[in-house]
Amino acid sequence: DGRRGGDIYYFSVCSYDILILTRVCLADLRGHGEQVGALSEWIYAQMLEKMNTRDGALVLAGLNEVLHERGFEALTTAVVLSYNRQDRQLQYACAGHPPALWKQTGQSWKRLGVGPAEGAANLPLGVMRKVPYTETTWQGKAGDRVFLYTDGVLECPDADGVEFEAERLEATLERAEACDVHRLRRHVVAELESFRGGALDHDDCTLLALELH
Repeated sequence: DGRRGGDIYYFSVCSYDILILTRVCLADLRGHGEQVGALSEWIYAQMLEKMNTRDGALVLAGLNEVLHERGFEALTTAVVLSYNRQDRQLQYACAGHPPALWKQTGQSWKRLGVGPAEGAANLPLGVMRKVPYTETTWQGKAGDRVFLYTDGVLECPDADGVEFEAERLEATLERAEACDVHRLRRHVVAELESFRGGALDHDDCTLLALELH
């Protein structure tokens, strides 16, 4: 919808011969539709420039700088997830975005948090020119899953205007524990459509289900 903005996501891998570092970025733009293409290009450029570094917070800080330098007025939330296959470390940085969900093998889904910082930190892109972004690291293992999504999922309303919200999303994921990631994604979409009572036409909805190998 040109009036609301849009969701953008990217997958990339490091430029070395061995695919060690994988990075995912998901952003939710609130602004004019013509700005979506520009932001998409800036995200892509930042991910290329910093692909071989492990700090996803640098990607967010760089994007925030670019938005201010170029007079970008839209408010944007974003999340950057990095996975190093060599040491199985999962790194997570967030700019005012709904928290990613992580499921370790044999455990329940839980929300990923970001590292502590003093003052205003980890704010949506475009709010302030100088914002510190922090990154948290977890030790992952094969079979662990991560679920990324935009707020169109949480804010999906039913016929009475009641929103889907985080607790219902987590319960939906728990019920799909036996599904592979492809069926897991379809299961969540089906639950959203059933809750909504039809097509998900209330807002942009993006969801990504990932499994570590």
